[in-house]
Amino acid sequence: MTTTELSQVWRVVWARIGQWEADRGDGSARPVFEEEWAAATRTVGVRGTPRELEAAWSAWLRAGQRLTRERAAIAEAQTRAKDGQLFAGSMLRRPLPQLVHREPGEDDDVP
Repeated sequence: MTTTELSQVWRVVWARIGQWEADRGDGSARPVFEEEWAAATRTVGVRGTPRELEAAWSAWLRAGQRLTRERAAIAEAQTRAKDGQLFAGSMLRRPLPQLVHREPGEDDDVP
């Protein structure tokens, strides 16, 4: 795809996946993203490569906000209001992982 075509596909996919998040947003986004990618490439009249799809998926993931306790609580409340279940709820009940400083090459299981 040319840069222009790729940009058109990304805009279509991101708009549609954004609408999915606003309307539903529960479950895995990956199958929805792949469906929207296929639909967008058909709409634009191009054929995307797996590498282009993965690049778009990675870019979409990076563009999202980090999961904080506050955002997890909001997501859980929204999902419960829709009679759904959400992994974020279990995240609220677990302590956040602690960062461990390690030197390069240092492993836990090496004496």
